[in-house]
Order: sequence, then C-alpha cells, then structure tokens
Amino acid sequence: MPRVLPDEHDVIVWKLDEASGPFRNSGTLGPNVSTDLIASGTINTQRLGLVGPCIDFPGQENGSGNRNSVGGASTFEPQAPITVSLWVLMRSYNSTGGDNNGQILRKALDNSSWSNPFSAFGFALLGNNDGQWASTITTSVNGLVVSTLSANNRLPLGIWSHIGFTYDGYTFLTYLNGNLIQSQSVTGTITYGNHGSWFCGSILAGSGSKQEPCMMIQDIRVADVVRPLSYFKDIHKISYSGDASLFATKYYKLRVYDLSCETPTPVTWVDSQISLANAPVPPCGGPYSDIEILDYWLA
Repeated sequence: MPRVLPDEHDVIVWKLDEASGPFRNSGTLGPNVSTDLIASGTINTQRLGLVGPCIDFPGQENGSGNRNSVGGASTFEPQAPITVSLWVLMRSYNSTGGDNNGQILRKALDNSSWSNPFSAFGFALLGNNDGQWASTITTSVNGLVVSTLSANNRLPLGIWSHIGFTYDGYTFLTYLNGNLIQSQSVTGTITYGNHGSWFCGSILAGSGSKQEPCMMIQDIRVADVVRPLSYFKDIHKISYSGDASLFATKYYKLRVYDLSCETPTPVTWVDSQISLANAPVPPCGGPYSDIEILDYWLA
C-alpha cells in the first residue's frame, strides 16, 4: 500500500525495513550511530508489512525465553512540540496481569531498571488479553500520565493500526487509525530521568514478565511539530486506500542542466508537474537539458 513519505518535520524515521540491524534513522537528523536502534535477542526482519518490510517480535509465543527488543538512541530527547506515531499489527494479545503488558514503543527512563514512572512517553498494550492499550507521558509537573482509552478503541488482531500522540506543552492527544480518541490536560517539560533507550519489544531490565508483545511494527516517526487531526486521517486513509492519488498530490524532485554554462550546471526544484514552467531562472541563460526525475512522493 502507498506510504506517505516523511517531510521536513520528521526528525526521526525508523522504517525498520533493514534485513538486519542497525536500524537507521532516515529522518532529517540523518543516519548516525547516536540514532541507531540495535536488535537484541531474536526478531524476524523484513516481514511483509502494510507500507513495506517490517520487523516481527515473537512475544509471549517464545515463553519465558530470551528478551527480544530493538533499542537505542538514548541521547535523542526532544521536548514539545512533539508528535510520535507508528504502524503496529498485533498477532495475539498478552496474557492477563499487570506485569504482562506489551511494550509497543517506549523511551525508558532507566536502562537498568523498570519501575514507576517507567518511561518518558510511549505506547503499551495492557495485560488484559483484550487489545486495550495506552499512551503515556511523564512531565515535570504532572508526573506519569496514562491515557484512559475507551474499550471501544482496542487494537484489533491481525490488522495494521496507526497510533500516535502529540504534546504541545499543554495538551496530550492520542490517536488511533485517523481518529482522536483522547485529550488530556498535561503541562511541564518531558522528564527523561536517567536517559534510557528508545525501545520496542521486551523491557530492557526488571524482574517478572519480559512484557514483549506478539506484534509486527514499522515506520516509527518523531516530528518536531504537533500534527493536526487531518494528518492522522490522511496517513491512515492513504495507506489503506491502495490509491494515494485519491487523497494526495504527487510531487516531483526535478533536475536539469544549464547547457550554456562553461561546465553544465545542475538546477533542481520541486514541482507537482514534470515541466519547465516553474523551473528556476537558468544561471547562465539556458537552454536547459531534458528534465530528470530524481524522486517523487505524495503529500
């Protein structure tokens, strides 16, 4: 299905489509060891996802065996405004019990322990064996805030779901499949504690259940803006429609060369049509070479 390409506000994008780790950031911060995610234990890579290859966690199907996780980027600690979103497919639900929650994506407060308030923010499947889940955030004013999502907003089994939250310093909003499902008044700076890792899958430390969900996950994005409701509606609609042109404009990154320069000089621009009509003025007066398409996306 069509994937809505990231824009200039997506500072972190973990597609999770690599054959093996490290899983690299393709957002505007660029690939860097400080934003890599590293696999621990056993995960299945390049499974077929909704918008490309993805990773798959065995979860409780692996019993009390190895803890399987993908984590890292502990120094990446953004403040508001922030939007975090991803695609997730639950293959089964975690068993009943508070210690059997399934960690979808969290930014841990500490890599050496897992205790209240647990994380700076993130998403978790609740250990109710029924698909209920929560978004969380911890701030300097409110401490740990757990979204109280309606039972009508469960994560379904075997179907890709798009989840996300936004925080502007005053309001914490949670989204599911293009719908705003919770709005909470929250203030203060995001608390990062002892600067734990971003991770999905098993918790990194602590006793009891490894809290690893049976899930497939892909296309984690962290933006430096608060995305509006329309963003969540469009990204869900486009990726499920099979025809992104119904909901989006196709843009092209184009290149030509000014052939009148002593050495042919490249000129690039972005346009919604493959034409010289909106091309920049030729640096040496022209003429231009034939147009090349360097990239295209839907927005």
